[in-house]
Amino acid sequence: MRTTTIINRTESWPIVVANIYGSSHSEQALDEAYTSWLKLMNRGRHVLILDITRGNIASTAKDRARAADWVTKHEVQMKSRQLANVLVATSAVERGLITAVFWIKPPAIPTHIVSSIDEAVDRAVLCLHSAGVPVSDEAIAIARQAGSQANPSANAAAGGGR
Repeated sequence: MRTTTIINRTESWPIVVANIYGSSHSEQALDEAYTSWLKLMNRGRHVLILDITRGNIASTAKDRARAADWVTKHEVQMKSRQLANVLVATSAVERGLITAVFWIKPPAIPTHIVSSIDEAVDRAVLCLHSAGVPVSDEAIAIARQAGSQANPSANAAAGGGR
């Protein structure tokens, strides 16, 4: 059974929480993630929270090059539809490394690095409100809960199911 390593939770629209599991991702998982993120941009203005507390999105040089190419290809659309990225990393060292990378190569859209899902959701709400995009209390609560979700496909692969 295939284990999904990147799960986009859209129930809290216009806040989207992408839970990233594991330190490596198959080509299929990355293809699905990029296709999903493109669909989200087509759906409308939103903030994408990347919860990397249980993994990372670009672990190899090849993955990082692919991510950079994808951002370059979709930069105009990202700037008009994706109001911000918020990365959740619990490790201060990891947050520092990400910050250093962004000093060298600034992201295409506003990107915030925080230490908890609550801080990420608060930042997302601020970005949405600043852009005049309404967000319901229910969406905020769902987004907070989404950041603490275990990987359901890993549970299913282990025989746990959901």
